[in-house]
Amino acid sequence: MLYYCVVLTVQNKYQSVLWYVWGGNQMNTRMIRKEVLLPKIYKGNGTSDSQWFIYYSILKPGSGTMVRFRIYDGFKELKTIEEKEAHADKLLKKWRRKLLNGYNPFFEQDQIKYASRIKYDFIAAKTGRIVETEKNISYYVSVYLDYIKQDKKLRPATWTTYKSKLRIFCQWLDKKEIGNCQIRFYDIETIKLFNTYLRQNRTSSGKTLNQYNVTLHGFFEYLIKEKKNVCHVNPVNGIMRYEEKSTHHKAYSAGYIDKIKERVSESDPWLWLMIKVLFNTLLRPTELRYLQMKHFDWVDGLIHLPGEISKNHNDRTITLPMHLLEDLRESGYDKVDREMYLFGANRKPDVKHASKNFLYNQMKDILIELGVPKGFTLYSWKHTGVQQLAKKKVSLMFIKAQLGHASYDQMIPYIEELLAQGNEEIRYDAPRL
Repeated sequence: MLYYCVVLTVQNKYQSVLWYVWGGNQMNTRMIRKEVLLPKIYKGNGTSDSQWFIYYSILKPGSGTMVRFRIYDGFKELKTIEEKEAHADKLLKKWRRKLLNGYNPFFEQDQIKYASRIKYDFIAAKTGRIVETEKNISYYVSVYLDYIKQDKKLRPATWTTYKSKLRIFCQWLDKKEIGNCQIRFYDIETIKLFNTYLRQNRTSSGKTLNQYNVTLHGFFEYLIKEKKNVCHVNPVNGIMRYEEKSTHHKAYSAGYIDKIKERVSESDPWLWLMIKVLFNTLLRPTELRYLQMKHFDWVDGLIHLPGEISKNHNDRTITLPMHLLEDLRESGYDKVDREMYLFGANRKPDVKHASKNFLYNQMKDILIELGVPKGFTLYSWKHTGVQQLAKKKVSLMFIKAQLGHASYDQMIPYIEELLAQGNEEIRYDAPRL
């Protein structure tokens, strides 16, 4: 429900911002005040038989001039001054709220049907992807996602990341009840509030905050350059860049490997297979999600990973250890339809791949249950595989090719971490005093 407009001043040592707050909505009004003269009543000569109306003025885009609009609805039928004044009061409230919520007759306000790209897949499977709204931010986000998918030809994993971040932004705007406001009213204060939400409610890191802001900046730049009159200023311009701390995925020691294997191998074969594939192939979890049966060469025991899936965008060939190849064959994976994803959405090969969060959460829940310290993740199995190959004295040239790294310099962090975990020769062969 919308209420009368109240003015609040939010002050702290960093800022002093004037906000309009109505019905729980918060929208910075500096831009609104530049565009709108809120409605007033015209009573003619003040008699009951004269022409009454409500009027307001809006800045015409690109002209620099205010244009007046009149609302005559319902006055003519009323006979007394009291009735006209009561009707005028209702219209004033209605149009004041409507204008403060971003309405502008120079912009398209009609309802439009479109395929929502930010609707969750499991919901779209039940209700369909088509929605009907005004041309609000959810609409433009869907248009933008179609644009970058078709014209920019992003990798599936990259496109999914864009979709996820833009969906969360739209959900936050809806929660604040400003998802239907005209996009031109979102400014840097909106982005700052969103960053605060990410930091406090989602415990996002500085790196993640920067990634959100880069994604949003690209979206608003698209609107400015490709969609005329939607907005003219990118609200992300001027936003601070947050300090980034490098993410470190620890490799599992033999003790933790045994502990996890005992817990998972029998009770959750699907998760254990995922662990084995990451450990033995050195794939990244994102690459694993998009791995299809058609990428397997069951004769030579290889995976041919195409560039659109690979992190470095280059095709690469991955060797399958014989024991993993035999496990996959024994489970009948070599008979599965070629278009199926190995790790599908339903914990089995499927035409739809599992989501990123689903894969990570499967591993995260087990680690929490077993009391494994922080720093160990699903990604850690790739690091563990690299270090175990190095311990077996497999040539770094072969390990580098399996990883798809361009240079040996990229191998240094793995080796340094391996040394930091302790040396087996010192541990067991050191002389006694």
